[in-house]
Amino acid sequence: MAYLNRFQLMGNVASKHVYDNAVKITIATERAPAEGRQGKATDFIQVTLLSEKQRLWAADHVGRGARVYAEGRIQSTTFQQNGETRYGTDFVASIFVLMAAKDVEAE
Repeated sequence: MAYLNRFQLMGNVASKHVYDNAVKITIATERAPAEGRQGKATDFIQVTLLSEKQRLWAADHVGRGARVYAEGRIQSTTFQQNGETRYGTDFVASIFVLMAAKDVEAE
């Protein structure tokens, strides 16, 4: 039996946070709204870049408003916060492509 653990996202960068071992980029994606509703719905999905090459490149070249494509795996995480166990889901990108740049200096 084969298993599949992949995601694909295309959207605009809403925010970028650079850490020592990771870059976390929030991507705004649009989707059709629930039936009977007008307009579009926006989802904000945080993608994690762990590869050193990707991290360094994204830190220098990707800015708010840039159009990007990300593909990778979904990973469950647990951590302690104020003595409480917290659970989360990470979208870890193995492919991250800048499709249309926006001026990084404007940030």
